[in-house]
Amino acid sequence: MIKNLLKTKHINYQIINILISLIECTQNTILVWLVYRYTYSSFAISLINFSNYFPMVISIFTFIYIVDNINPLYQNYINNLLSFLISLLIFLLFLFKPKINIFLLLIFILQISFSFIRTLNKTNFNKITKILFKKKERNKILKISLSIIQVSQTLGNLIGNLFILNNIPLFGFIFTCLIYIINSFISYILWKKYNNIFIFKKKYKKFKLNLNLFKSLFKNKKLLNILIFSIPSSGLFQYLMAILPFLTKIIKLKSHYSYSILNFFCTLFSSIVGFILYKNFIFNLIKNYTFLICSILLYILVLSKNFFLILIINSICLGILAGHIICMQIEINKFSSYKNLGKYTILRNSISSFSKILFSLLSIYFVNNFSLSFVYFFGSIVLFIFQFLYYLFNYFL
Repeated sequence: MIKNLLKTKHINYQIINILISLIECTQNTILVWLVYRYTYSSFAISLINFSNYFPMVISIFTFIYIVDNINPLYQNYINNLLSFLISLLIFLLFLFKPKINIFLLLIFILQISFSFIRTLNKTNFNKITKILFKKKERNKILKISLSIIQVSQTLGNLIGNLFILNNIPLFGFIFTCLIYIINSFISYILWKKYNNIFIFKKKYKKFKLNLNLFKSLFKNKKLLNILIFSIPSSGLFQYLMAILPFLTKIIKLKSHYSYSILNFFCTLFSSIVGFILYKNFIFNLIKNYTFLICSILLYILVLSKNFFLILIINSICLGILAGHIICMQIEINKFSSYKNLGKYTILRNSISSFSKILFSLLSIYFVNNFSLSFVYFFGSIVLFIFQFLYYLFNYFL
């Protein structure tokens, strides 16, 4: 299967997806840390998390009606150019450091814009995978591709942390700018060369809220299953990630070292789980029992204050939750026809992004007003409830 994947003439596009995942993760790792170091504010971190995911939430009312009419190769080329511009502006913003209120406002606007681009990137990936590969091999190739992307995200996280550890985080934005330029060049070549294999409408329909799309959710158990159970894995993943900067306070190492260690190990476990998902046994285990496993692990953290145990279990939970997110991405691809893939992908991403916003805000609120044990206890209870609901939904309804 891997041999067949490497033989395809569209391997260059897979490389683009890998590079995009790498630099997005590099940029986000550095950005969160720099904002926290510049402001030391939980509100600032909340603002970053909100701006990362809110555009994906409202994309259900914007992109959902045009996303299937856009040529994904051309869109990828434009997205890379816009990402380069945003990364450059963020670099200049940290370089000149305006007053904190202006700084936060500009960061918010730039991250909102970048999040819209990420939304389209995710939809493009699904659409191109759907059209390039036959149904017989598509699911295996999708698993492999998503696993490789997980590895590239780990590498991106590592690169971001290396810039932090060497006290040169601003150079990380120069690195991302260069990669975006390279990606733009490759995307332009692919757009010109392979444009004819993608069928799309050149005329856009006027915006019209189609209620039939939403009514269909309640008639299709499979789609409803995917949408509902994307909530806990996406939400709790961001819930645990949002507290990483605050966990540095309980570690005796230098703060930028401790943050880098936590961040890297969490991403590493996500990569490991994602990489072994191509095994059907692992895939089904993660898909069906993620909430129960993570609920038990988080409850263990309620009783512990040991740094190494927190590091290991927090990382394992994030890895398993990341695996479940990949499972839901694969399921939505299997379920959808190419005609509706863009719409259903946007719909799932909107729901999961709303969940990320909600749980990241809850996480930061709990950290500031309650103990760390309460943070883990709440997460454990939520996951246990969703595991029970998953059992009822799949075996009785």
